Amino acid sequence: MEVEEGKVVWRPATDVFESENEIVIHCDLPGVPKEEINIELVGNQLIISGEHKGVSGFESATSRVRERNIGRFRKIVHLPPETDKDNIQAKYENGLLEIKVPKKPEQKGKKIALQ
Repeated sequence: MEVEEGKVVWRPATDVFESENEIVIHCDLPGVPKEEINIELVGNQLIISGEHKGVSGFESATSRVRERNIGRFRKIVHLPPETDKDNIQAKYENGLLEIKVPKKPEQKGKKIALQ
C-alpha cells in the first residue's frame, strides 16, 4: 500500500463500554511499543495515535503473507459531555490499551421508582 508521508495507514480495533460510573475503551495495539502510543483529548474527542514500525530485519524481504498492521495509526473516540475529562486513566499491557473515563457524579443517572 503506497501512502504519503505522515498519513494514517490503519485504525486499531476498538471496543467502547459504558457502565453506570465510567466509559471504558479497549484498543488492540499488539506489537506497538508503549513509547509509540499517543493519547490526546481535544474537546470531546479522545484521539489515540502512533506508529507500529514492524519487525526489523525484513526490509528487503518479499512478503508471502502480511496480515498484521504496520505504519501510522489513529482512532478517534467521541466522549459524551457528561464525562470527567480531568480524571482519565490509561494503561497498556500485553498489546491492549485500556482507557477509563469516569462520569461526573451528577450525571450518573437516577432510578425512579414507580408508584
